[in-house]
Amino acid sequence: MEALRKYLTFKKLRYVLQGKRDAASLKLAYVPPILEEGQEARIEIHEFDVKVFFSLPKFGSRICGDVEKQKKMGKLLSQISRDYNTLKMAFNAIRYNTPLPFYHREIIDLNVDAESRIEELIEIVEEVENSKEILAGENSLVVRREAVDSNNIGNMFFALAMLSSVVEFWRRKIGEPEVNEIVKTFEELYKNLELEVNSRFLERDTDEIKEKAKNLVGERLLSEFYESGGSKDRKRNFFAHSGFLREITKVKKEGEKILLSYDLEVAKKLGVDVRSWLRDPS
Repeated sequence: MEALRKYLTFKKLRYVLQGKRDAASLKLAYVPPILEEGQEARIEIHEFDVKVFFSLPKFGSRICGDVEKQKKMGKLLSQISRDYNTLKMAFNAIRYNTPLPFYHREIIDLNVDAESRIEELIEIVEEVENSKEILAGENSLVVRREAVDSNNIGNMFFALAMLSSVVEFWRRKIGEPEVNEIVKTFEELYKNLELEVNSRFLERDTDEIKEKAKNLVGERLLSEFYESGGSKDRKRNFFAHSGFLREITKVKKEGEKILLSYDLEVAKKLGVDVRSWLRDPS
């Protein structure tokens, strides 16, 4: 039952950003004991389901206790660790309502093949499983297998499934960083993830930008629309204003379009590291 629960969780996390709550379903069949020859069996069918939440799986790189086997897996585990860090930044960008990093590969690079990584991890787990020994005694059967960390393995699969969903969202939904398109894209995402409260703050902050930029010609930093000085606590203001930190957010007018982006050179000069903020929003 635990294996079924984890499998169904994995399948649902694979499409969590797409809002496909029926991405996978399982049914269990129960047959009571047949006590007499010719007795009819009444088969009971029960739905088996799990509730999936948008939360970041914990990560640990230990798969088994064998040091040599763990070393052999080193390359793959290092890749999965890097993928997990990418997932963590993407997760926090969504959870804390900062859409613009998705439009900068220098900040969140989602050009990763999560599906291949899943296949590689399956091969590793199968290799460990196939290394078991079955010893037949006179009146016994002994199975020896490598001790594995099932929680870590399960969480690796959960993280890669969620990353695969994030990558699909990025490839299908992230395009031109036009303010109305950003709102439309992320309001749909927040609805799928039951994070509708984020939509209200995103609308508030983008409406303010649109109002400030209605007479804009060309391109300016958002801070140039305000008379007040810079932020005293840039990290706090970054998350408090949907990621549109005034000192580094550029606003560009093209006809009726308002395009948003980060000035990464200015960010570097100011010591603003959005990647580190997304890794640790606290």
